[in-house]
Amino acid sequence: MFHSRSVPSAAAASSSRRSGLTLTHWTTPAESPIRATDGVSVASSRLDAACAVGERCRDGHEPEAARAAFLSAILADPPCERGCWQLGALAFARKDPKDSARWLEFVARLLRARVADQDALAVYRQIATLTPSRRDVQELVRVGSLNGALPD
Repeated sequence: MFHSRSVPSAAAASSSRRSGLTLTHWTTPAESPIRATDGVSVASSRLDAACAVGERCRDGHEPEAARAAFLSAILADPPCERGCWQLGALAFARKDPKDSARWLEFVARLLRARVADQDALAVYRQIATLTPSRRDVQELVRVGSLNGALPD
């Protein structure tokens, strides 16, 4: 269900691989590109610990514990792209498309903030697949597909 037929450019694809964005399924990035600065190692260590716990819980088939761990990762380092991806995947596994789309929208906004419009457009396409009733997302995908860039 989560795939796109076209990857716009090699630069966007390499940016996607670095951020953990894959168009066929969700993965956990080894290093999230949006992280706390080196001077704030406490938040970074809390983020890594919370994400590691969340991944172990997810692999151990304890979705509620995984959800709590990823939420704590987001609280430890608010623009936690890794936690948002995983919460979206957990919501999708629960068959909750609205919650999954909400977490994916956070990821898309983080990508737009990094001016990775092509990657954000791919995420918006996934959101449009999950929630076909969201006309705002469909319009954003339509305009982004025509122009090659997302509108401000």
